[in-house]
Amino acid sequence: MTPVELCVRRFLDGASCTQALFSTFTEDSGLDLETRLRLASAFGSGVRLTDGPCGALVGALLVLGLREGYSEPRDVDGRRALHVVSGRLTSAFTELHGSVLCREINGFDLSTEQGRADANRARVRTLRCVEVVRGTAELLETILRPTKGGS
Repeated sequence: MTPVELCVRRFLDGASCTQALFSTFTEDSGLDLETRLRLASAFGSGVRLTDGPCGALVGALLVLGLREGYSEPRDVDGRRALHVVSGRLTSAFTELHGSVLCREINGFDLSTEQGRADANRARVRTLRCVEVVRGTAELLETILRPTKGGS
């Protein structure tokens, strides 16, 4: 199973969009699956129902942070490098999905009970969100893919 397929499978099996992206693309991190799922569990559904950024994008950014990030607060070069790669991801995500905001992508305000009920009736998770997860996983896979002649 490819990482994109595994990511979609995890999402369809009940993981949040953030959990699906983060847990799949950090398998070689040394963290066990339970820990990876826990770390990402507070972010899905428009950053936990606040009508914020899409959880799939947040999961992909968490992956970039873990794999490409810096740990020294004064690492200016590391910060710049991460800003470049995360900017590439965010721009491509916006181009593909039209926005970074959950509500604008799925058409429902998940910060309200009514919005969540309407989204559930419209089967947004299985009709729209799964495609956002798939598309984001494909973008992330492309960004993480080593280039010819180097990393």
